[in-house]
Amino acid sequence: MTETAAFIWKQADIASELEGIVERVLQEFEVDEEIAGRDVYGFLRELYVRGIEEDIPEFAGD
Repeated sequence: MTETAAFIWKQADIASELEGIVERVLQEFEVDEEIAGRDVYGFLRELYVRGIEEDIPEFAGD
């Protein structure tokens, strides 16, 4: 797992929405907002699909 992925996963435990996680990624790493959003969404979506992370309201009902 990359440093960024570990950071995103940790943020999922404390942030209430994806936008908040994207903001934290932007503060922590030098990355474009579009890329940060895509990476956060993609990584957390994968965790959700695999049943690793279940408390992500944006994915409920998928």
